[in-house]
Amino acid sequence: MFFVVYGTGCMFLLLLIIAPAIIGVRKLPYSSWYPFDWSLSPTYEILYTIQVYVAIYIIANTVCGYDFLYCSVCANCVAQYRLLNEAIKYIGSGREKILTDLLFGIPGVGYRPVLTKEYEDERKLLVICVNHHQKLIK
Repeated sequence: MFFVVYGTGCMFLLLLIIAPAIIGVRKLPYSSWYPFDWSLSPTYEILYTIQVYVAIYIIANTVCGYDFLYCSVCANCVAQYRLLNEAIKYIGSGREKILTDLLFGIPGVGYRPVLTKEYEDERKLLVICVNHHQKLIK
């Protein structure tokens, strides 16, 4: 996914850079008004270089940055739900104590004890899973 977004951005920038050579017309990448004749030889190249620089380092990085941020947040959500799924598989298996001991080592994981000792480990794990699920859907 990351390579598709990055590759699309690179293709756009490549076409932006080589478009005047393909078309054969002196045209700037972004139409703008200047108080002087920008189509003359040294001025055109300088303005074209500045506009391509802006496109590459500001616009492309901003667009790709937002896309990568969105992809990273989605990947993190998927990973959290997969971890929650694996933790739920432990409920009723008799191995709840192992997982709850591991989970209590993570900051932010808490549990209020129940009054009965029967099925306490299962309840601990279930409460941790429910609390984690509630954090994910907020």
